[in-house]
Amino acid sequence: MATKVSEMTLVTAPQAADLIYIPVSSGATFLTRAITVPNLLKGVSDNTCMALTRGSIIVGSATGKGTTLAAKTSAYILIGDGNDLKSVAVTGDVTITNAGVTTIGAGKVLADELGVTAGTAEASKALVLGVSKEIATITSATITTLTAPTVNATNLDAGSSGVAGTVDVFPTTAAKGKLAITCADNSDDYTLTIVNASHGQATTLTIPDIGQATGNLVLLKAAQTTAGELKRADLTAETTTYRVPLSDLRSTDTAMGLLGAAAGTPAGAFGITVGSHGTASPLVVSEAANGAAITNTTRFAFVLPAEYVAASNVTLRVHAKITATATASATLDAQVYESDGEAGISADLCATAAIDINGGTDWADRDFTITGTNLVAGDLLDIELTGAADDTGGTKNAIIQIGSVKLLASAKA
Repeated sequence: MATKVSEMTLVTAPQAADLIYIPVSSGATFLTRAITVPNLLKGVSDNTCMALTRGSIIVGSATGKGTTLAAKTSAYILIGDGNDLKSVAVTGDVTITNAGVTTIGAGKVLADELGVTAGTAEASKALVLGVSKEIATITSATITTLTAPTVNATNLDAGSSGVAGTVDVFPTTAAKGKLAITCADNSDDYTLTIVNASHGQATTLTIPDIGQATGNLVLLKAAQTTAGELKRADLTAETTTYRVPLSDLRSTDTAMGLLGAAAGTPAGAFGITVGSHGTASPLVVSEAANGAAITNTTRFAFVLPAEYVAASNVTLRVHAKITATATASATLDAQVYESDGEAGISADLCATAAIDINGGTDWADRDFTITGTNLVAGDLLDIELTGAADDTGGTKNAIIQIGSVKLLASAKA
């Protein structure tokens, strides 16, 4: 039997027969009913204290008696199910360590969990991209808090189909304009791609100031002959016309003098009718074929210009007519030789036979093809024109007239 005490005494080794008295007033009266130590733990059938395994706790049960619950499983939590207390693993979107650290799993927080619609931006709510990684409802946004942002994106779109977009790049100094990259409508759903050639060094490209509001960049259809240098060979070839002044035409005699005022002076040469300045332009004319045959010639030199495309054919175009149809015939012919610079010449390069001009009383172009297989810029062409008219037995008084002489060549200028 425990000794009666007037105040609480710690019982360090309780015995089965020990009693705990509970005072009910300030007097010396105590409860007559004793509570034994074993009765503190209901469910214990004997008079010894309940043994409790490390990591276990005592919980209530459906019978109203205490029972043990193992609560030491690593990273498990205690949770009630409405009736009992259980030790369970954490599953689902979140994991937990035995130190109490929680982690949200990858791909676990989606639009539904956040209460938002994917691809739709709403004020004061989280933003979740749509299935195509788009944000459909943001029409404009300004980010002002980033001092040195870097955008790492596989594809970056400014605008969308039917909605124009602009990429604006600002300089370091305020109020000094900007570089705007925009897009105009194409004739169809075409994509214009700007791509650099492979560079062997860091390069800065500068767009010069053209001094006016609008301008155009010059582009090449093919790769450059020498990368980074614009050369004549990089240009697109086009047919260019070179006119030979009639005053450059000469006689074919040994002196190669200028044409005389009348045909046949010197003998066999065309003549030149100068005409009154301001009234008529010069004409090169033959002798008159009147009851007989005539042949007149003239000669001139032409240097292929620097822009001439090597090995391309050249057209000799003579604008001519005959004043009357000769009784027998009338022709215009050309012979073209390349000078070798050493008093030698090539074979005749004119691939066109004599052209029949009889009956051609109206002005017309007479074209002769000069074979350009071995020609290059700077070559000198020695060209001779021959006009022949035969009016034997007639009285036509037919005269061959030349209004202009031109050479048409493929050139890159």
